[in-house]
Amino acid sequence: MLKCDPLLIGALRNQPGIYPAYHMNKTAWLSVALDGSVADEQVKSLIEISFDATGR
Repeated sequence: MLKCDPLLIGALRNQPGIYPAYHMNKTAWLSVALDGSVADEQVKSLIEISFDATGR
C-alpha cells in the first residue's frame, strides 16, 4: 500500500492495476498490483511519493 495525495488518487484509480487500499483510509492510500499492469517507472514514482508523504 502506498500513501498518496488525495487529489491524485481519483485519477490514479482509473488506471489498470491501481485500487483503493485494503483496510486503510481510501482517501489517502492506494494498492498497486505488481503483476506488470502498472509500469515499473510509475511504481517507483508512487513509492517515492508515498515515502515523502509519510514523513521519512
